[in-house]
Amino acid sequence: MPVPLPPRVLDSAGGWHVGPGAGRVVFLPPGPVAPGFVPISRPEAALRLASATAPLLAAVLARGLLRAPAALPRRLRAALAHSALAADGPEAEAPPRSVAPRGPHPPVSLIVPSTARGGAVARSLRAVLDGTDYPALDLVLVLAQPDPPDAVQRRLIGRLDPARVRPLWLPARRFNFAAACNHGAGVASGALLCLLNDDVAPRRPDWLARMADALAEPGTGVVGARLMYPEGGVQHVGIALGPDGACRHPHRFAAARGAWPTQEVAAVTGACLLTPRALWQDLGGLNPAFPAAGNDVDYCLRARARGARVVLAGGAVLSHDESRSYRRHPRPPARAPALAAATS
Repeated sequence: MPVPLPPRVLDSAGGWHVGPGAGRVVFLPPGPVAPGFVPISRPEAALRLASATAPLLAAVLARGLLRAPAALPRRLRAALAHSALAADGPEAEAPPRSVAPRGPHPPVSLIVPSTARGGAVARSLRAVLDGTDYPALDLVLVLAQPDPPDAVQRRLIGRLDPARVRPLWLPARRFNFAAACNHGAGVASGALLCLLNDDVAPRRPDWLARMADALAEPGTGVVGARLMYPEGGVQHVGIALGPDGACRHPHRFAAARGAWPTQEVAAVTGACLLTPRALWQDLGGLNPAFPAAGNDVDYCLRARARGARVVLAGGAVLSHDESRSYRRHPRPPARAPALAAATS
């Protein structure tokens, strides 16, 4: 059953959206978006349209979503060529969205599960601490591993500011991002909790203030950031959930060409996720059944089921050297309770 959303208008970078009510799929140009419309990826739009359109259009969508084949009727060819499904490149970005300060920012605790080893991790942690312009900030560093921190890890931790960093050891046979975040949140002091990977670094110092401003909007329960690959290109601007339950990253690898709007999305990645402590406690934190991938989507779906909005703060920009410290993620369970409820 669709989650009712309060009346609201957000900016859109343009692209395919699923609407409220019957869930119709529409292509919206850049600009204001009516309440209840959620952006979806081009493959997801193809799947939804193919299930409800003529076999000819379904065949077009199955051919790669690149351009209209010459054999199609002229009017259909023109319509497809004009849409995002026929585009050869990423969609154009919207103008910057100004975010008015919301007054004093509440304290934020960064929850960072980490290996606490390697120069890249040390640089990322120092970049977050030194490159974040936020008045009330502390960092909880969680080491989820079988044995206590070794000499290498203790040396890295010793180079961090002890007044702002609290290291924790969580005895665990295997790394579990969800369990590590839950453990860190249990001792965190901030009114807001920000889950953060140890391979993320700010590209602009106001990233956290922008996320906090977005979270201060009435009805918002989860806020994500725009993550970029270190060498350039979009890594994350929200997660789209397909009709088959698969999670996709719209605009992934698209060129970065300026500002990105603040907009409502289906879910955001736990690599950088801000949420109020009260909602976190109400939902019971992350689901440990998802040791790495999938726990962020599950949390966002449960938040939306409580009537909270999930928003991507496009002006909050960070680099994400994806999976550098933990390498590949283990496969998540096929379906978790919230994901099963949303896709069944």
